[in-house]
Amino acid sequence: MVRLRGLWSVVFSLLTIPGAANAAPSDPPFGTSKALPISFQVDGGAGWCNKGVTVRLKASSPDVLTDGSEPFQQMLGRIRAIIEGDCSKVRNIGFYGRTKSDEVSVGESSKLTDWVYVPFKLHGKPADCKGPSNSSLCAQRWRVFNDVRGLFLKGAFSEAVLTRYLSTDEGADAEFVSGDARGRVAFVPLTSGVPFTDAAAFARQQIEQQSQRCKGEYVKGELASLSNGAASQGGTCRTTDRKTHSHFVISKAPDGFEVIAFSDFTEKGMSGRRLAAELNAVLSGTELPWSDIKHENPNDGKPGFAASGCPAVAQEFAELGSRPVAIRLVSERTDEPGLWALRTATNARGETSKDAWKMRIRNISDAEQATLQQGEKFGYWLLYRITENGQGIQFENQLYVGQANTECTPFRTPKVVRADSLPNHVNELYVDNLDLLPADSSPEGKRATLQQWMTDRSRAEAEQNAALQNDMAKLQQMAEAYPVPLLVALSDFNTACFALDSSYSVVFADDFVTRTDIDGDGDLDYIATGDGAICKDAGGVAHLRASDNGALRVFILTNTTSGPVLALDAKVQAGTVRRHKGFAVLDGGNGTIYQIADGQSRRLDTSPEGGEIVYSLVRPATIGKW
Repeated sequence: MVRLRGLWSVVFSLLTIPGAANAAPSDPPFGTSKALPISFQVDGGAGWCNKGVTVRLKASSPDVLTDGSEPFQQMLGRIRAIIEGDCSKVRNIGFYGRTKSDEVSVGESSKLTDWVYVPFKLHGKPADCKGPSNSSLCAQRWRVFNDVRGLFLKGAFSEAVLTRYLSTDEGADAEFVSGDARGRVAFVPLTSGVPFTDAAAFARQQIEQQSQRCKGEYVKGELASLSNGAASQGGTCRTTDRKTHSHFVISKAPDGFEVIAFSDFTEKGMSGRRLAAELNAVLSGTELPWSDIKHENPNDGKPGFAASGCPAVAQEFAELGSRPVAIRLVSERTDEPGLWALRTATNARGETSKDAWKMRIRNISDAEQATLQQGEKFGYWLLYRITENGQGIQFENQLYVGQANTECTPFRTPKVVRADSLPNHVNELYVDNLDLLPADSSPEGKRATLQQWMTDRSRAEAEQNAALQNDMAKLQQMAEAYPVPLLVALSDFNTACFALDSSYSVVFADDFVTRTDIDGDGDLDYIATGDGAICKDAGGVAHLRASDNGALRVFILTNTTSGPVLALDAKVQAGTVRRHKGFAVLDGGNGTIYQIADGQSRRLDTSPEGGEIVYSLVRPATIGKW
């Protein structure tokens, strides 16, 4: 058995577009696909790198931009890999396909969908969903997808991934994971007889149901009434063996309610609580980028951090790290030329600091002096973030100086800071923000707790990097046995396996791939069936096969001058693969016949006579359904 957990995340790193990565990182990427007659150009000029990136695709024929073929999907994956390599903060890539006369395709790849390409409706075309044909249900699933997409892309949901969307199969309109939180989204139309007139009443009813189902002690959270007719409430069920934190965020529309429900089973439910706070912030139209930042509230009559002009300016610094905290500084008189001194004004509890921490800025120019002098009136804020590199975890800080009531500017560049030199109340803010529980609540105890967290996190990161390097080495070794087009074709099954449980992984049987010459050209081709791709838990128990859903899934790849190409991905009941001169024929029974030649396949009405059987297909061994 070959276990592939973690390898899918690095499959696309092996795919590149020759020539496309030659542009300097400050220049927008561009290039031409070798496999397809398509060129691409990233919009935006020198400032192209943002959360949202736009890519223009150009081709002479609309067919190559709209057929959704495997080469087209692979090309988009290569473009995305190039963009991510030059722009780490990208979260959403929009692809706009044009011919000389018209725009013919629109779609996007997003972190929200784990970078799966989703084509959008264009020029009044009907919605397209996977699963049984049901136009009204598909329209509802598209509505929910667009709503959730809008919420999540506006927010700071860096960990959120949709595990179910745009499917008319039985189930929720959408499902997602975000950190330790798992959730579902459903639209409840008024025509369904829902007995509520507002979202708050709906949320109270959902929490009451959770309370009645709890087999232990249930603690209700505060009901929050949000703008635009939305409401939010959470609760915690405590039993002897675990805690379940449930959250409901419900918004009202003229024709019904949209319900986002999710749970977090960790000790303190931080992922769920943070997600609820971020969703509430989006629905309320409040400042969201800083919902994940801890900052002190001095209560000294001066504008706080959120009211200053600094949050918008400091956004990029915070996002390139994690768990940022902000503290206020005040200036301190000094007579030394070219020196400016700042000290902490308060501790994390808003109290005047008795053991003030100080920073000194030396060799300041006249222009810098003028900037710092403005801060005496409009404030100084020192922002910290956590970053990780090959040497482990480190802290960085950046000073921001207010220049007006709504204007703030960064002063010089970020600096690396040792953990043992952090101000005491920065330690307190981090212990709170990281949800650490120190046994000793003294400043020394909290510093020791933070240091231990860093040590543990660095060790875990080193182990993860070692595992990734091992996975990469395995993937390189597997490239011959399991070519990338085959792994790409199985990405939908990998997603289905992960949706069952994030700890499950796809395992290949030792005889998953058969190498044989199917078309008589002397090259060894590839045949694989879904029976050999199995979704297993950590204990080795099988839960799904790629051939589930009542048919045997068959993959045939043929060798071409550019390497292995997926010629066929089809479902059959049983049958044979016969080798002919220059082509092969798969006869799957019940009139399912394919001819495979030159890296492509096509349906046939009848099977040609003759040929040598090189592979036999047997009925699938079904475990589950996906």
